[in-house]
Parts: sequence; C-alpha cells; structure tokens
Amino acid sequence: MVIVFEVAGVDDARRYVEDFPLSKAGYLEWFYLPVQAPLPLESLMDASVDVAEPYDRTTPHQSATPGSVI
Repeated sequence: MVIVFEVAGVDDARRYVEDFPLSKAGYLEWFYLPVQAPLPLESLMDASVDVAEPYDRTTPHQSATPGSVI
C-alpha cells in the first residue's frame, strides 16, 4: 500500500501514521520516502497555475541572462 501525504517532511508523515490503530498495535511496518512533485500538482486541475520555470519555488531565483551561469 502507498499513502501519499502532503507535509513539510518525513517527521510530519511519521506522526500521522503513528496514530493509526494498526500502527499502535504493531501490525504495520512503515517505510518513508520523501518525494517532490516536478510541477505544482494544482496545474493538473487549474489551468491558471503558473508552470513556468523555475519549478522549485521554495528558494528565490535570479533571472538568467543569455550566457550567464546561475
């Protein structure tokens, strides 16, 4: 089974599943794999979402000029 959580990090996901009754009873074993979507997933449902580069909007980016290296 795969469960996808939209959370800030693995620790947040771990806190969610630790509260599951089957987790508390020791019947489930969990593996955590942090992943990042390549585009804003909202773009699949809303055409007005900005999907232009840079895709990673978690850090400020400089504007590139031809021939420059960022």
